[in-house]
Amino acid sequence: MRIVWSSKSMESLAKIYDDIFIDSPQNAMEELVRKLNIASGPDESLLPKNIGLLFFNPNQENFFYKSNIEIVRFSDNDGADDFIEKVFTGALHKQIEKALEYINSNVIHEKVKKVDGQAEALRFYNFPFSAIEEALVNAVYHRSYQEQQPVEVRIYPNRIHILNYPGPLPPISNDSMSKGKFNARRYRNPRMGDFLKELGLAETRGTGVPKINRTMSRNGSPDVIFETDDDRTYFEVTLPIHEFFDKEDLKIEDDKFDAEFLFSLGLNKRQVLAVEFVQKKGYITNSTYQEICNASERTASRDLKNLTELEVFKKVGNKKGTKYEMLLN
Repeated sequence: MRIVWSSKSMESLAKIYDDIFIDSPQNAMEELVRKLNIASGPDESLLPKNIGLLFFNPNQENFFYKSNIEIVRFSDNDGADDFIEKVFTGALHKQIEKALEYINSNVIHEKVKKVDGQAEALRFYNFPFSAIEEALVNAVYHRSYQEQQPVEVRIYPNRIHILNYPGPLPPISNDSMSKGKFNARRYRNPRMGDFLKELGLAETRGTGVPKINRTMSRNGSPDVIFETDDDRTYFEVTLPIHEFFDKEDLKIEDDKFDAEFLFSLGLNKRQVLAVEFVQKKGYITNSTYQEICNASERTASRDLKNLTELEVFKKVGNKKGTKYEMLLN
């Protein structure tokens, strides 16, 4: 069986494991994966470990079915038929980053409230982003990859549910969670925690739940609800909306990625213009890119190739009828 290691994923961790990458001979992938402890076995039969597949294989869902993040946005509080669904696949840390980028661009709203006799206005959010980030990372970290169930994020006008399977390890129970006790230090995926910590996505010190509560409190939001069942088959975090927001603040609109977010990905002005065009029209061709961006064919080809490598666009069709559609979820 041939295992494909994602060069993009390897590069994304190069900054973290500087010493390992510098000391490794150029293109010595076998030596590198051994140093990272993500593969083992003799040279003639080097096989990836589960952690290697989850973080460094571009198609890890082929090995771990439903090991993705699914976001569903509903138009009302009862979960009507009117909803938008997004599925994020690929390396785990990329799933988290893309899911959070999507939520930040399409769900998070800020309000400003002036207070009589006070110069500085109050600022708050419908849902504090840091609380969502912490809850989502915890769900990815603490789920079981033997369970064929995705991490689910269900967004309603008045709340957000983040759900993973199974539930917390003993001795944490529904009763202890209701009392705010999350002191147990048993981790289902400790090696995964090491990578998430190095990426700055997790602290792995049992600080996740207190951070969620603290962030919600500072925002003036209602208390978070943590829930599991007697058999610990699931773990769900419910984030209620801030009281100053209403249904209109979370109504479903077309997904959007604003220019600031797109520039943060390293896109140039031409590419941002092309993304905005595709979001409206559904796709773009090389010739259309040249026209709307006032670019040469070579520049258009280079920009479109870069957008594909960044996983913003996907290439569709054959050589004669090639077009580019949105891939960034």
